[in-house]
Amino acid sequence: MDNVARYPLDELLGTNAQLRVVRFLTSQATRPSSAPEIATATGLTGQGVRNALERLVGLGYVVRTGGGRTQLYAFRDDEALQGALRRLFDVERARHDGLVRDLRSAFSGIAGVRSAWVQSWPSAARAPLEVGVETDADSLADVRVSSRAAVAPLETKYDLVVEVSQFTSVDAPAVDAHSVTLLVGLPPGSGKARVAPRVTGRQRVERVARAIAEQLKQDPALRMRARNHIDWLLQEEQGAATQDLLEWRHILDTYSDERLYDFVRSSSPRADRLNQSSPFVPVLTPLQMDRLLAGVEVGS
Repeated sequence: MDNVARYPLDELLGTNAQLRVVRFLTSQATRPSSAPEIATATGLTGQGVRNALERLVGLGYVVRTGGGRTQLYAFRDDEALQGALRRLFDVERARHDGLVRDLRSAFSGIAGVRSAWVQSWPSAARAPLEVGVETDADSLADVRVSSRAAVAPLETKYDLVVEVSQFTSVDAPAVDAHSVTLLVGLPPGSGKARVAPRVTGRQRVERVARAIAEQLKQDPALRMRARNHIDWLLQEEQGAATQDLLEWRHILDTYSDERLYDFVRSSSPRADRLNQSSPFVPVLTPLQMDRLLAGVEVGS
């Protein structure tokens, strides 16, 4: 049925690239964004983003904003579908967060598991979700049986296949903590891997804060990822950290981009305190983390 008046989503979300761009513009972006920014956030090629934007602008759902040499794009504020799409993508994110939370609960309850991580997420329908587990050689058989029992209910709940691979410290693969989803413990080889810097000491806090501020200017989705990370953390009791998380949540909800940038770079007592529990560091991309680490190490 070719009736775009009755079925506008057929055109709006007609391709994978359009879907990713619409998801970003309606539920992640906090301001109009350039094509390169959208490409970075969505994992699309520059040409793929440009083709999707041209189609969405032509359909009237996305508008060009601003002037100058850099063209910015935003989803139309007065488009009736915007609110429904945002809620749809919120449900999508909540489902994924729930899956991660259930996986962590399942594997943390298995005796003998030293470390567990998502090795790969399904790349297509019916493709398996692959989990890696590190344990002692003597526990391999028990962990194999317990893992299968633990994931069986999740396979039914989320309608997916979970494959679990067991390793010992001898044959466990090297795992980058910033490119996988950790479920239990530290990744194999984490003693040798670089990890996120522990933000302590005034000068170190200031160096990390300046680096984060620059990333906020370059990546408009970083703010939303930090906000989602806080929401995920607050689903469980965080003890003494709860108040700082709530303060960060208020800041991310109410501060303009410029005010947020200035606050993160500020040397005020409040900024110093909150920057020590920065919600941005855990949600940096691997490339952003490398830049952050390089900047902190150079300043050390």
